[in-house]
Amino acid sequence: MLPGEVACVVAGRRAALWLRAGSSSGLGVVMLHPHPHYGGNMDDDRVSVVLRELHQRDGVAATLRFDFGSDLSACPAAVEAALALIREQPCTSAAAIAGYSYGSAALCELLCDRGREVLSGQKPLRAVAFLAPPLEMMLPGREESVSAGMSRLLEAGLHLTLVAGTEDDYCPEPQLRSWHERLGGTALLHIVAGADHFFSRPEWLREAVRVVVGGLVDE
Repeated sequence: MLPGEVACVVAGRRAALWLRAGSSSGLGVVMLHPHPHYGGNMDDDRVSVVLRELHQRDGVAATLRFDFGSDLSACPAAVEAALALIREQPCTSAAAIAGYSYGSAALCELLCDRGREVLSGQKPLRAVAFLAPPLEMMLPGREESVSAGMSRLLEAGLHLTLVAGTEDDYCPEPQLRSWHERLGGTALLHIVAGADHFFSRPEWLREAVRVVVGGLVDE
């Protein structure tokens, strides 16, 4: 657990909620972890680094992370449940979600299937970030529908940040740039020179996290 986090449950799974002490109203952020079939869980190092940076930002009032189950078909609903929980916190006035690797895919699926419902509400979902999105998992066979769904949400005011490394085998830079263009070029796109899918060097991870957090908080 990170300092200030308390244990809770999302969709029947282990979760951790952080609330800023004495906070006035601010942003609530859900952070999603990599693929559960390959050892991914909410304790992933990249997830923790993003959360630590968010906790340093005065405009962030709450964060939430949780474990996906092994049933991938249930993961988008779990993301929606996490969003509902962060919105329930009295200290949050708006929401944002970031996903690393598979977390981006689960988030994208929810946005494309239930985007209008997810965006609506008294506490709007104002920004999302895909960190090293696994495009080979997200787009094949449904690139047109995914692109159309995301484009509609961007036109409705959702802010999207895309971050990946030049050496990411799961998110090839040319494919990410092509998808960015297909989305209309309105999303913030940042490529970390030399970085692999895991941002294995500290300087790569620092750069990626800075852009992700900025896209969520400063949009």
